[in-house]
Amino acid sequence: MGPVLTRETLSHLARGVLSVALFWLALYYVDWSGVKELFLGMQAGWLAVHVGVLVLERLVFTYKWQILLVVKNTMVPLRTLLMITLIGKFWGLFLPSSVSVDIIRGYYLYKKTASGAISASSVLVDKVMSLWALLLMGLVGLLFYGSAFAEVKIGLYLGGLVAVTALGLYFLQREEFAHWIDRQLPRLIGNRVSGIFLKVYRSFIDYKKHPRTLSYSFVLSVLLQLTRVLGVYTMAMALQIDIPGIYYFVLIPIAMILIMLPISIGGFGLREGIFVGMFALAGMSTTDAFALGFALSITDLLISLVGGLLYAIERPTVMHRG
Repeated sequence: MGPVLTRETLSHLARGVLSVALFWLALYYVDWSGVKELFLGMQAGWLAVHVGVLVLERLVFTYKWQILLVVKNTMVPLRTLLMITLIGKFWGLFLPSSVSVDIIRGYYLYKKTASGAISASSVLVDKVMSLWALLLMGLVGLLFYGSAFAEVKIGLYLGGLVAVTALGLYFLQREEFAHWIDRQLPRLIGNRVSGIFLKVYRSFIDYKKHPRTLSYSFVLSVLLQLTRVLGVYTMAMALQIDIPGIYYFVLIPIAMILIMLPISIGGFGLREGIFVGMFALAGMSTTDAFALGFALSITDLLISLVGGLLYAIERPTVMHRG
């Protein structure tokens, strides 16, 4: 009897096929010779600035995670967290959506700490702060330059997403909802699984006791998203693609939210397709938008390979306290 394909295997295979399909579909509509010219004419100075911005982005990302752990009395060296983050980026190459990176880094932190609840909840809070920072940047960008996108009603969709996430967070942190979860969850998924989930949930809502830490994390999240927008802008400058800078602050946050969708492997193909669609609203040509997304995918790949190298030569060490 031959090997049986599980549902998970089929799902992973489908996402891989979709990634390749999205990539080649985007490629079909671009002038490949034009992409080649953009890459050959890349400005070394701007490329160096782009790499510097990527390094800054990784450091801010890691430090933001560290302060969420410190408030839970989990002391982790910044170097170790950076290593875990890069390892997560590597494994994220083979998994659906950017959310997979967060799952992997939570898992590796759990392997080296005494509390899986703290590991999972710190990653979850970190992700929520990043999402809200993206939404804020998108709304601010639309406030100053929303008329350019009035026809596609981006503001309506973004505002709806803000309302849904705000409502969800409001109910999640309510004690009444927490008590309801405590009563109902064991009936739905059993005591063992619900016990794990409830520990993570309780650790998650416990962060509301630390408003200063959450505020600081949010400020760092805004800084982090600014560096990501700056990273796209510096790559565009390296490729000599010129559109008004305000467009990046409107379109990149929305593009990043869409890239989180678990419909491709490592965002491959999805980023290029989203860039082609989104930057068409700003008047960027299909070829330029594809080249920009592709160049960013390459740099992301190189950083991810650093994580793979670290995984091969060194395992992270973490000290837990409290």
